[in-house]
Amino acid sequence: TVMVTTADTSIAQYRNHAIDWFVFRRWVAFMVMGSFGAAFIARMLDVTTIELFVGILMLAMAAKLIANWQPGNPRQWPHPLVSTSIAASIGTVSGLTGIGGANLVVPTLNYFSFPMVHAAATASALAFFVACFGTIGYAIAGWGQTSVGTLGYVYHPAAVPVAVGAALCAPFGVWLAHQLSSTRLQMIFGALLVVVAAQLVLGSVL
Repeated sequence: TVMVTTADTSIAQYRNHAIDWFVFRRWVAFMVMGSFGAAFIARMLDVTTIELFVGILMLAMAAKLIANWQPGNPRQWPHPLVSTSIAASIGTVSGLTGIGGANLVVPTLNYFSFPMVHAAATASALAFFVACFGTIGYAIAGWGQTSVGTLGYVYHPAAVPVAVGAALCAPFGVWLAHQLSSTRLQMIFGALLVVVAAQLVLGSVL
């Protein structure tokens, strides 16, 4: 479902010239490798613990966005090794938890002083590739180990209707993002981040 949604969103953001290609070129390969590899290590890990950790991390990120907190001085782009580690970590965590990656990319780029519109646009473009390779990874990792009606670990009967609905709404989301001020968009994204984080935390403890 993330593939379809982010494909529509990425095309719309590309037309609006909102994607930051500096970040995209430096992160896409490492996020893709992390997402693809996550499919093969997921069954060896306690994903519930990972979801709890990511949920708490996302709550902290949401608090930062809602409070509009920024470091005293604008944060510079990190050293290439640090940048690579961040991208690979986001890709791996996204693959393990199925959150697409945008929920982690947006607050990370915001921390490094990127405007919210460009952070959201770049995150959607990255999330498309993360979702594609993550899906391929789970299809391969679960090939021949699951029941009829699935493609590896991918349950497509449920994915198709959700993807259609999400794809229909994605262009409106892009339009709305470009109508809102950066501060308002940041607040809305922070609130949505709270919802996703709460779902991860509650799902891991209940």
